[in-house]
Amino acid sequence: MKRLSVIALTFGLVCSTFVSYSQEGIHQDETRILQKRIFYLLDAMEAHPPVATAVAADVVLQRLMVQKRTVLQQAIDSCANLACIADAMLIKPGEDAAIARQLSSLFQNNGKLRQWIKDSIRATGFYKLSDSLPDASLFREAWEEEAAGINYIIRAYLQNKGLQYPKVDAASFPVNSPPYFDSVGHLITAVLENGREEELFFQPLLRICLRILQLNRHDEAARLLPLSKINEQPCQQIRSVQWRQFPFSAILVFGEGPETPDVPISVHNKERCAAASALFKSGKAPFIIVSGGYVHPFQTKYCEAVEMKKYLTDSLSVPAGVIIIEPHARHTTTNIRNANRILYENKVPANKPVLGVSDVAHIRYIAGENFERVCRRDLKYLPFERMKQLSDTTVAFYPAACSTQINTGDPLDP
Repeated sequence: MKRLSVIALTFGLVCSTFVSYSQEGIHQDETRILQKRIFYLLDAMEAHPPVATAVAADVVLQRLMVQKRTVLQQAIDSCANLACIADAMLIKPGEDAAIARQLSSLFQNNGKLRQWIKDSIRATGFYKLSDSLPDASLFREAWEEEAAGINYIIRAYLQNKGLQYPKVDAASFPVNSPPYFDSVGHLITAVLENGREEELFFQPLLRICLRILQLNRHDEAARLLPLSKINEQPCQQIRSVQWRQFPFSAILVFGEGPETPDVPISVHNKERCAAASALFKSGKAPFIIVSGGYVHPFQTKYCEAVEMKKYLTDSLSVPAGVIIIEPHARHTTTNIRNANRILYENKVPANKPVLGVSDVAHIRYIAGENFERVCRRDLKYLPFERMKQLSDTTVAFYPAACSTQINTGDPLDP
């Protein structure tokens, strides 16, 4: 592969708008937030010294890492397109199995690692779908999920493959373009050159994948965090709510982004906010959760939830202190899942239903069987229990505990 070239410099100029989003570029804090949100197991492994030391000292895992680094360097030196580089990067089934076997061996032979899995991994609820498994199997499942997440990023953003929602999730640049090829090559070279001999086995690939997301300005999962800060006032008020006074724990407004650039809020979202405002003022729930991220149109500068809160306060006179922003959901499935996470985190009674608000067609979809199929396809579980349509524009449901499960298969909203 060529080193710095005129075409790469041109691409750098094209990318300047993306860099300006986070002027510090591929910045350590943002990278770490993305890593922790998408790849919690690997991030925790890196952050816990007794575990990191044991993993770094493992001869088999170190050998596998050195082999992968060698394959990547050879690809950078010889590949003529990103498909070739992506093939070198992918964690192959044999590599995956070898790593899983060695991690299982480490688990059996290291008491500190076993305790860490129990206290720091299982206890988070981030691997809730493996709750019924013994610790050793949960550890293996968590690794398998995160290895699949690494492969998803490689396929999606280097090959334009495997995207469930390409209209809003795809790479920001043509994956076959020479400028993108050069930029990815330089990115990989920088990671390999900055690596250290004592790296953990997963770190080179993980760093490359996170930087590929950032190169494409797909840092959505790290935006507007921590939620405890942007929702400080309503979260404080939650502690003093007399829950018996309300039939619902919260009113969830399902966001819908505009399709036109420079339009901050869609007509449908205004209508949904108006309906939510009326329900709130009639005493149905003590809070409104507005849910929706940076989704439509592609690479929009507007967050649906932020704009809905502005509309509720500025146009509908709803107090800001009762509106909770959920700024990451990209689909109806995750509107529900992410709202549930906020409710669980703030210890809102789970035995009280949530009141969902949308338009007629959307509510019909949410209450129908096809929505359950979509949830199982995208999330592998239903994020709700006892879903019931109450009217043309409302549903009620109870939060499902499995909503805390991380979805590494959706790095823009895990």
